[in-house]
Amino acid sequence: MSISAQIYITNDNATPAVAALMESVEPARLAKICADPLRLFWRARLKNYPRLPGKFASFPDTGFGQAAAESVRAQPGEGTVYLTAGGGDDPNNAIQGLRLRYEGGTIRPVNAKVLCFGITEETYGKSYWTMVAEVMTQKVSLPVQGPTLKGRKTVGRNVVSNRTQNEAMKELRAKFAFAHEITFQPNPALVPDNDEFQEVAMEAIWRRLGPQLAGGNN
Repeated sequence: MSISAQIYITNDNATPAVAALMESVEPARLAKICADPLRLFWRARLKNYPRLPGKFASFPDTGFGQAAAESVRAQPGEGTVYLTAGGGDDPNNAIQGLRLRYEGGTIRPVNAKVLCFGITEETYGKSYWTMVAEVMTQKVSLPVQGPTLKGRKTVGRNVVSNRTQNEAMKELRAKFAFAHEITFQPNPALVPDNDEFQEVAMEAIWRRLGPQLAGGNN
């Protein structure tokens, strides 16, 4: 599911100079001037989506912030700009979990008893069931300490053949956490507030139309 914001290009907070310019320009043109700067502003906010605290901060980036940033779209109208992020309601394009992170809420398993999420560097952001399938087909690499091995080795076909699949599965389960539900706290900072958007819009209008005051061209 996507999140959206509609920005009205008004002169309520504009300086007298900018307000005079805005009154002399068609609302549709103002919206077109502001659309891309507003899109880039929100995109930068999402791209810098904060990582989880603690040990998770050093784990590989799952690309969530980058994907969310690239999904931002701006549609200019008559004096308004309609902004969306998350890819809309198309499941093929949607950035899963963006609205949940913004509004907060609780997720529960569907067609399963528990939720699974990786808690180590090698499993963070990965599917538990995909890794289970890899273990069962002896294609996964797992660090192990075996009685006949010195130090930590990488599980390969020859090592797995000397261990039961139950042992491999026990190791894998230790790298995941399981819960019946997970609650996300709201993060309203994912969407800039109206004052922030308005400031970006006013700056864009001034950069484009300001030369008029000095006798320049549009």
